[in-house]
Amino acid sequence: MHLVGHSLGAAVAAALTGRGDLDVRSLTLIAPAGLGASVDGDFVDGFLSARSEAALAAWMRRLVSDPASLAPVLVRATLAARDEAGLVPAQTRVARGVFEGSTQLFNVAAALRAYRGPCSVIAGRDDAIVPLREIEAAVPAHVALHRLDRVGHLPQVEAADLVQSVIARTVRSAG
Repeated sequence: MHLVGHSLGAAVAAALTGRGDLDVRSLTLIAPAGLGASVDGDFVDGFLSARSEAALAAWMRRLVSDPASLAPVLVRATLAARDEAGLVPAQTRVARGVFEGSTQLFNVAAALRAYRGPCSVIAGRDDAIVPLREIEAAVPAHVALHRLDRVGHLPQVEAADLVQSVIARTVRSAG
């Protein structure tokens, strides 16, 4: 399988490579959590507690380099998804299990160092949620690190074509 994950999903993808019972052919991590200690805890709390479109939009603007690039439809879709019974409480339980304040309570850097298949990490230079400096410090030399200018925590939104190209190239390199 070819694993692609964003943020906390990227940390899960990296951790899965170390299980030993999965045939992970390639790994692409987008704005990965779990490679450093810091996270914007105010964002996590604010995002989870936002109930109105205006409040949610204010927090979601932190996800992008240019707040004007955040499509209102993305905010509305995120708000609509919260209507699903149990979603926000489940997200809150996960957040409390992996973050404490502005600290990540887990680290997948060892799994990333151990993974020997084709691997790319895509990170925005303007990421306000997970600091690029911590990602840079944790990414081993055998992993391709793509640092994107004028991109925040949502490279797949702000640089969709480039992210798609990196994913395709990483998958192709697996043979």
